Amino acid sequence: LLARDFPAAAAHEDLARARIAPGSLVIVATPPRLHAPHSIHALRAGAAVLCEKPMAATVADAESMIEAARAT
Repeated sequence: LLARDFPAAAAHEDLARARIAPGSLVIVATPPRLHAPHSIHALRAGAAVLCEKPMAATVADAESMIEAARAT
């Protein structure tokens, strides 16, 4: 469905191989335990991040995500 509504979107199984352009939007729709590392990676690449609920698996992960967002 996403591909139909967003034909320019790309799905990636390996975030390390994803080319994230500054100013792009990254939708994090992975298992909750991966939300923090995936979101932080995208934020550091200069992307805006939309993370599905729950934001993070732990409070510490959520705080790390917030800090990364503030820093970038």
